[in-house]
Amino acid sequence: MALSELGFGDLADAHMRALPRPRRVSTPVILKTGLAVILLAVTLMTAIGLQAASRRSHAITDLRERATPLLTDAETLYVALADADAVASTAFLQAPSGSSELHLRYLADLDRAGRRVATVSGELGSPANVGQTNEISAGLPTYAASVEAALTHNRLDNAVGAAYQRRASDQMRGSLIPAAIGLYRAALQRFDADSRVGTDRSLQVALIIAASVAGIAMLVVQLLLTRRTRRLVNIGLAMATASLVVALVVVVDRLEPQRSALIQSQQQGSDQLVAFSTVRVLAMLSLSYANLDIIEHGTANITGFDEIVAKVVSESKGDGILQVAQLRANDPAHLAEIRRSWSAYLDAHERVRELVESDGYYEASTQAAVEARSKAADAVGDALEDRIDVAREDLKRGLANAAESLTHLRELLVSVSVIVALAASAGIWLRVREYR
Repeated sequence: MALSELGFGDLADAHMRALPRPRRVSTPVILKTGLAVILLAVTLMTAIGLQAASRRSHAITDLRERATPLLTDAETLYVALADADAVASTAFLQAPSGSSELHLRYLADLDRAGRRVATVSGELGSPANVGQTNEISAGLPTYAASVEAALTHNRLDNAVGAAYQRRASDQMRGSLIPAAIGLYRAALQRFDADSRVGTDRSLQVALIIAASVAGIAMLVVQLLLTRRTRRLVNIGLAMATASLVVALVVVVDRLEPQRSALIQSQQQGSDQLVAFSTVRVLAMLSLSYANLDIIEHGTANITGFDEIVAKVVSESKGDGILQVAQLRANDPAHLAEIRRSWSAYLDAHERVRELVESDGYYEASTQAAVEARSKAADAVGDALEDRIDVAREDLKRGLANAAESLTHLRELLVSVSVIVALAASAGIWLRVREYR
C-alpha cells in the first residue's frame, strides 16, 4: 500500500525537502587551495634545490681546498719513506763509490717526509692519526741514526754495518710505513666522504618529486578552469608550467654533469693516483727486500720480494694493483711504459738471483747486476711518477669541471621559482576575482 493512500505522502515529501543537501565546493575555494599547493610545492622545490646545490658546492670546495691537498701530502709522505729506505740500502751496497749522490737523495726523502708529516698532522686530528704522525716524527731521527751508523761501519768495512741497515729497514717496514699507510687511508676516507656527498642523488630525487607535485597541481587547476570557465588555456598557469619545466630541466642538467665530472675525477684521478702511488711504494719496498738479501747474504728476504710482486701483478688471479688500474684507465695503452719498466725490473732482479747462485755475492758481475737492478727500479719510479702527475691533473680538471657546472645554479633556481610562483598566482587570482 502506497504512503499517499495512508495519508503520509505530503509528510514524506516535506521531510525529504527538509534534509540538508551536500554543498558544492565553490570554484574560488578550489582555485585558492590549488594555488596554495602550487606555491608550497614550488617553495619546497626551491629549498631542496638550494640545499642540493649548496651541499654539492661545499663538497667540491672541500675536495679542492682540503681533501685533495691532504691526499697529495699523505701520498708524498708515503712515497718518500719507502724511497728513503730503498735508497739507503742501495747506497749501502754501492759504498763508497756511489754513495754520495744516493745519500743526498736519501736526505731529500727524509726532509720531504718530515715536512709532509707536519702538514698532514695539522689536518688529521683523530687520536689514531695523531699517534701515527707522532710515531713518524719520533721515529725518523732513530731511523736516520741507524742508517748513518750502517753507512759509517760499511765504509770502515765492519760487518756490523749490515745489522744496522737491517734494524733501519725493520723500523721502516714495521713502524714508519704502517703509520704512513694509516694516514694515507685517513686522507683517502676524507676524500671519499666528500665525493659521496658531492654525488649523492637523494636531494635531486626529492627535487624532482616536489617539482612533479607542483606540475600536477598546475595541471589539475588548469583542467578545472577549462571545465568551469570554458577557456582552453590559462595564460598565467601555462607560463608557470613552462617555467617549471625549464627550471627542472636546467637544474638536473647542471647537477648530472657535475656528478659525472666528480665521478670521472675520482675514477681517473684519485683512484689512479692511489694505485700508481701504491705500486711505486711497493716497488721501493721490494727493492729494499732485495738489497737486504744481498747485504745479509741470505734468502730471508726473497719471500718478501715475491709477495710484493704478487700484489702489483698477479699472474694467477689477474687482480694485481697494476692490472686493476689498467682495466680502469681510459686508455690502457698509457700504462704500457709502466708495464714495460716493471717487466725490465723483474728481469734485472732475476739476473741478480742467477748471478748470486753462479758467481756468489762478492763478484763484480753480481755487483754490476745489483746496480742495474737499482736503475731498473728507478725507471719504474719515473714511469709511475709520470702517470701520477697525469692522475693529479685529471683530478684537478674533474673537480674544476664539477665546480663550473654549479656556477650561478642557485641564483637561476631562485629566479625561475619566483617566476613560476608569480605566473601561477596571477593566472589563478584573475579567475578568482571573476567570481566576486
